[in-house]
Amino acid sequence: MNAHKELVKPQNGMLMIPVPEDMKEGSLFEVFIAVAKHKKKTRQETSSSKHDLSKLAGILKDISQEEKDKMDKFFTGIRNEWVRDI
Repeated sequence: MNAHKELVKPQNGMLMIPVPEDMKEGSLFEVFIAVAKHKKKTRQETSSSKHDLSKLAGILKDISQEEKDKMDKFFTGIRNEWVRDI
């Protein structure tokens, strides 16, 4: 099951929820609506943030396994260079 949680504010009595890119357009969705217990930032409030990283989600989903392995090897090498006094 693929799940997505979104905090939105009603506008003119309507809730507008964008379909995430990793979910198939045209699929049937089950939607639950509940009032948030705590004041959290909505998508509109966080997207105006200077450091919004949500636009990077899924950006590397279409790379080949060879590229993934190459990147993993590169980052593991960098991480192993760190001086860690544990």
